Amino acid sequence: MSRLRYLVVSFAIGACASPPALGTPSECPSQDFSEFIEAFAESTEIQRAFTSYPLEIQQLDLKAEPEPRPFTRSLERHQVEFPVLPGQSERKAKSLELRVNPLASGHAELVLWKRDTDYQVSYFFRKNACWELERIEDGAL
Repeated sequence: MSRLRYLVVSFAIGACASPPALGTPSECPSQDFSEFIEAFAESTEIQRAFTSYPLEIQQLDLKAEPEPRPFTRSLERHQVEFPVLPGQSERKAKSLELRVNPLASGHAELVLWKRDTDYQVSYFFRKNACWELERIEDGAL
């Protein structure tokens, strides 16, 4: 199953999920992006708490003619299936790597990718009182 189909299926399933449990973390894990992203990747509760809504998801429409083209959806909290970013053990099992692109004025881009494949998903964060995920771009074919 292609990455696009997986995301579409997972978001459709996520639309039926119950809202997050009470008591989700509200304290920022870290102001330092590297430390923040370690905590974010390992905790579904932190991901829920530090994602801004609506969350923009950009994917490729592989059925578009003459070639795939991007489309964007805006998802509310109840429509997003968590975790949106796999933890370290899942990344290792799937040979996925993380790369942080240079930080610029309160914004950061985290790229999840797999060597020798077209798999690449970018996560865009902005910093207010804490870092927040604001957009995901899935560029995998």
